[in-house]
Amino acid sequence: MLWKRQKNRIKKICSMLLVLSLCLCPVTRASADGELKLGAVTFRQPQKGQLVVSGYDAFANTEGNLRLAHAYQAGDVSYQLRGIDSEVFRDADLTDIYVETKHNIIIGSRAFQNIVVQAVSPAEADVIFAGGAVTAIGKSAFEGAWIDGNFIIDEINGTIGEGAFRNITVGGNLKLYGSIDTIGNYAFAGMSVKYIYMPKTVAHIGDGAFQGVNIPAWNLGDTLETMGSGVFDGCEKLTEITLSASSRVTSVAKDAFPDKEGLTIIVPKELADISVYRFENYKNLVFQVDETLTEENSVIQYLRENRLAYKKGKNGEIIRPGEPVDENPTTPPTESPDPGENDEPTNTPDVSPSANPTEVPTEVPTEVPTEVPVEVPTTAPTAASSEKPVMTPSMEPTREPAVTPATTSKSVKRTVTIKQIKYKVRKDNKVTVVGTEKKNWKKITIPNTVTIRGRLYKVVNIEKRAFYKQKKLVRAVVGDYVETIGEKAFAGCVNLTSIQFGAGLKSMNKKVLYQDRKLKKILFKGTKLKAIGKKTFFGVPKKVDIRAKKEKIKEYAKLIRKS
Repeated sequence: MLWKRQKNRIKKICSMLLVLSLCLCPVTRASADGELKLGAVTFRQPQKGQLVVSGYDAFANTEGNLRLAHAYQAGDVSYQLRGIDSEVFRDADLTDIYVETKHNIIIGSRAFQNIVVQAVSPAEADVIFAGGAVTAIGKSAFEGAWIDGNFIIDEINGTIGEGAFRNITVGGNLKLYGSIDTIGNYAFAGMSVKYIYMPKTVAHIGDGAFQGVNIPAWNLGDTLETMGSGVFDGCEKLTEITLSASSRVTSVAKDAFPDKEGLTIIVPKELADISVYRFENYKNLVFQVDETLTEENSVIQYLRENRLAYKKGKNGEIIRPGEPVDENPTTPPTESPDPGENDEPTNTPDVSPSANPTEVPTEVPTEVPTEVPVEVPTTAPTAASSEKPVMTPSMEPTREPAVTPATTSKSVKRTVTIKQIKYKVRKDNKVTVVGTEKKNWKKITIPNTVTIRGRLYKVVNIEKRAFYKQKKLVRAVVGDYVETIGEKAFAGCVNLTSIQFGAGLKSMNKKVLYQDRKLKKILFKGTKLKAIGKKTFFGVPKKVDIRAKKEKIKEYAKLIRKS
């Protein structure tokens, strides 16, 4: 442990010394267009004394690490690093990244999209933006990236663009410090990470911002103003969400939260009104309020009026105001359920059917009430009992038909097209990818989940020949929930250069990548792969770069050789 700490300190010191040397290093000026170049990195000058990274030569970077200093010197002129242009480091293979950001910088769209940061030595493959403020992270800036180590931004003070961290895999922790004004749509959707830390100063959260992320708990912070729809859809491990304690919230989509059992919404004591969250649209949530609140409190009154379950304190007993009949029908329910308990049925049948019905009463209570208890009390009981019990059972059936009946039965037989990708809904409420409407895709991303008719479905399979002979396809990213890939799914994609398989992949059928002659990079994110069909890699270049988790390299190498 001591050696590990010392090693980390040495590593940080070396990084600082390297950055310092870069600051003092002279920058050569290109006479043709006024660009500045230092090693493998090319800069442009948007304004006097400012530099923005505009180009990267991977072949010139023999060590594979990326170092950007906050300032550079060219003759008598000093320059400050103020940004990174779009797509500069896209698809790059690096060992680690260290960017010093003492001045506000902007990271362009797709600047680091699909990068692979993987160390060849025991050193950690980290991505670190240190020392200053990152004011904006562009659209899809780190989408699809694979980082073995940690991802840390010391100071962020701005916006995170749409899909900025979508489908990113971080082997360590993701930590963003500072303050965030806006999190764009699907900014972190499909992200795989051990631990995530974000500041509690987010004002705006876009649609599906954390869709499919395995986070156990979330705090909406103190500065929240707006929330989009489906923010936490597909977050299976999510068990509690703490609402914002401030009164700044002005707009929340009616489906911002997942309406699932086992999810607790924690209401801060100082929050007097939660109606803006539109919880009247939910049926399965449980709300946790402060144990000192009385029944006259506005929050509790709102919960009771909308029949929402709640508890006082973490260990309090759950109160379900959705079933208020428990207080009024204290006498009738004792008459209707008692006949099935062997004590009072003898009193009821002995009064009216004293001659013959000794056999009939015993047959009716044992057969009808046990199977269809809702129908018998609504027709046969007395006037007092027929009013109350009808209300209690009627609340339960209304929930199930709204979710399961007609929607699933119709959709199972239908192929649905979303963003020009065709999906087929299965009977188990999951979907498979069938194919595409167009054949001129350059990049295809199979999402983790799709929403069909307001319902979230996992994408778990790619059928055979789904993308067969997509000759213009260059890159493909497969979602983390896809478990199986059918025969020839990506075969004949003669221009395909890179493909990334998600964390959930278990098996690949034969000839999945058959005759993909330009493949340069294959990335396996997961550890569950157990079978690869024959001739999957037939026709793939021998020098293709195949990457996987360190503990699975040998196992996957055997599977590939056998195929």
